[in-house]
Amino acid sequence: MTVNIGPADSYTWLTETNNWIKSQEECMCVWEGKIESNCVYCQGSGVYTSKTAPFGECLNIANGNMATLHSALGLPGDSWSGSCSPQVMAQAILELDTSLVCRVPSVEYNEEGPTVYNGGIHEEQTERYVEHLRAIVIRAVARDVDISWA
Repeated sequence: MTVNIGPADSYTWLTETNNWIKSQEECMCVWEGKIESNCVYCQGSGVYTSKTAPFGECLNIANGNMATLHSALGLPGDSWSGSCSPQVMAQAILELDTSLVCRVPSVEYNEEGPTVYNGGIHEEQTERYVEHLRAIVIRAVARDVDISWA
């Protein structure tokens, strides 16, 4: 499971401004040169088009990592859903002690091999989260909206 964090109006803004990043690839319904005419993914075209938000629009983060980041930032609400002003987020980023975000992986080794319970959060990953959050703050301020996560 994951949590998305970004400006509260992201979907509306992306749709109204058509700022999606679009990519195309052969649809999974294409098999041995034949296209499924009633495919729900490509509508029978054989080409699947996906759209993603540009960098800084939203951050998709694993639930466990969001819980750690949320706690370290001291954000209001809980890590599963909430919102705050961009000013609150900016202040939280300025005061962030990144050592509170970093954690070692939880791995158990046995005869069958390793079992990973969580991958941990390393320093470079923490830096990427902070860089992404700064971009989100800038976009939220520019559009005069809160930042939300769910």
